[in-house]
Amino acid sequence: MIIFPEIPLSQTEHDIIYKALKEPAVQKYLHVLANRIGKSIVLSTPKDGESDEQFLRKKAHAQGQLAVLETLLKTGTQEVEQTPVNS
Repeated sequence: MIIFPEIPLSQTEHDIIYKALKEPAVQKYLHVLANRIGKSIVLSTPKDGESDEQFLRKKAHAQGQLAVLETLLKTGTQEVEQTPVNS
């Protein structure tokens, strides 16, 4: 079962993505989102009636979101590769 089929990117598409992620406004926005999620992870406590499992699931979800933002932030600071992705 293929949940996410592989979709190849051309070098042009790859370059466009890297260029967009390097934009200062995009970098700033990603930092703002990461900051909010990071704070929620650190400051979160279980709500009344919330099981430990539910709380840990929500926390893991937020950590996954933070990991994605971290990847996007790193991508915007790396040099563009010279070979197309999935070519």
